[in-house]
Amino acid sequence: MISDIKKIMNNYKPKMYGNRKESAVLIPLIKVDGEWHILYEVRSQLVSQAGDSSFPGGKVEPGETLISIVESHIEKSLPVSIDQLIEDFQTLNPGQAPEKIQIGSTYQFPDYSK
Repeated sequence: MISDIKKIMNNYKPKMYGNRKESAVLIPLIKVDGEWHILYEVRSQLVSQAGDSSFPGGKVEPGETLISIVESHIEKSLPVSIDQLIEDFQTLNPGQAPEKIQIGSTYQFPDYSK
């Protein structure tokens, strides 16, 4: 799979889109049982665009906290201690304190759905 992606990207000739001069796409890949997979999630029925595919993470809405965001994504109560949640959040977002998340900003959130 990785060699196929490299072949495609080596032959790709980007075209300008509007006035944008810089862009990037990240395709998160994980290896499971020796095979490569694309990491994505199916959005919860409790959020906008329910059922759509997306990458983990998201924008903070008014009134949300780290705990409420994670619980809404997994559709159940927090399955780890608050200390573990804070540690996992800070690992995914170095230098960010969960109590200082900003409305409208985007962060990576731990996924405890499995």
